[in-house]
Amino acid sequence: MAAHVNHAAGHSATDSSDASIGRAAVKGAIIGFFAVLALVSTLLFLVAGVSLAVAMGVGAYVGIWGGPGWGGMVAAQRRADRLDEEERRAARAQRRGIDEPSHP
Repeated sequence: MAAHVNHAAGHSATDSSDASIGRAAVKGAIIGFFAVLALVSTLLFLVAGVSLAVAMGVGAYVGIWGGPGWGGMVAAQRRADRLDEEERRAARAQRRGIDEPSHP
């Protein structure tokens, strides 16, 4: 499925599904870093009883090495699943001869 994107210049271009999966992976990597940072830091601070600075340092270290890979993988797979579902829905509708509205 192709998505239309409006640029700041006012013209539009068609993006491929690969580009939308790539954007989802980048967003997921960023979110994954902060999610792992928050989770690990909170656990270390509350459960292990280390200082906040140490907890944030270790959380950032784990977040850098684990968060982007985990977040990017999950986000890209979810986006790919959505695109696949849209294609299956369109194929079923075409076989039946029905035009179904696309879901966001």
